[in-house]
Amino acid sequence: MRAIHFALVSVAVAVAVDHATAAVNEAGVTRTGDRLEVRWTATGPVDVSLAARPDAPAAERRLVSDDDADGVHVLPAGEGRAFVHLATADGAGLWVAERVVPLQGAKNFRDLGGYRTADGKRVKWGKIYRADQLSRLTDADYAVIDDLGISVVCDLRLPDERRRDATAWRAGDPDMIWFDPTDGVTDPMQAFADVERTADGMRAALIASYGEMAERQAPHYQAMFERLAAGERGLLFHCTAGKDRTGLGAALLLTALGVPYDTVRQDYQLTEVLVDPAKQAAMYAQAAAQGGGGQGSAAAANMLAGIPAEGLAVLLRADPAYLDAAFAAIKADYGSIEGYLDRRLGIDAAEIAQMKSHLLE
Repeated sequence: MRAIHFALVSVAVAVAVDHATAAVNEAGVTRTGDRLEVRWTATGPVDVSLAARPDAPAAERRLVSDDDADGVHVLPAGEGRAFVHLATADGAGLWVAERVVPLQGAKNFRDLGGYRTADGKRVKWGKIYRADQLSRLTDADYAVIDDLGISVVCDLRLPDERRRDATAWRAGDPDMIWFDPTDGVTDPMQAFADVERTADGMRAALIASYGEMAERQAPHYQAMFERLAAGERGLLFHCTAGKDRTGLGAALLLTALGVPYDTVRQDYQLTEVLVDPAKQAAMYAQAAAQGGGGQGSAAAANMLAGIPAEGLAVLLRADPAYLDAAFAAIKADYGSIEGYLDRRLGIDAAEIAQMKSHLLE
């Protein structure tokens, strides 16, 4: 397994440093093969502990390194997910975890926790997850997911996509949310019906598609925000690749929580680290040539069959220009992201405040 380096997006940042006491400034966890490497910067030595959940009390944490002052600790990677607690001598602590949940059947299943907000708070780990399609999850994967406490699964795909790649969920009994076209959700492939199937043509079409995505996916996004504002703390949302519909949904959630846009863009781009667009394009092209059409809806299969590999690579990219186009369209129509949440999704400032109280620390 290759090393996954996230740069800023893998970093969980602590609250502002009080120089009168020791503090953990930032930390991150990287999985390389069968090892987990924890790195941090701090104003003093820290105790490194492991736990099964990111709010475990001291009695449930296992100390793995005492008064560690070199800023790095390497430990064996288990089959499941580990949460790491870094504690200074005065008791101040910071939770950090792998952003990507280690699964066999999904490459882009990740936690939105750990990101710092503009006012110095952090998104709690283990409360909101984003993912690609779930139809290939194994029994071993579900053993990992079963420990995540997921109580709501929001499937952003259309009926044809759900039929072609059905999810056989077997980790607890969460509420399953999806919508049909009659509920106002429309097929994103409609934006590609008459475009020039070149790299430039696909890029222009995808930017245009993102400009309409907030309207197309509004029922899904509304359901997600309503659940989180009501106090739901184990929500997973996904589509097919975990890039477009899921990417914009994650960007809206993080923005509503107060995460700066530069960080939001980097979370969006992380898909390209996890899923190589060129490699995916070659796989889609081969499947289309063999008559399989790849994954997703029938409309997607028909469209993919006529797109050369260079056009597919553009289509599968997580180019921040795509996300920028979505945010620009929202601001043009509603004045701000908050305006969209309020006027289009019915999520007002009080509900956003409730969501922050549940999901930030």
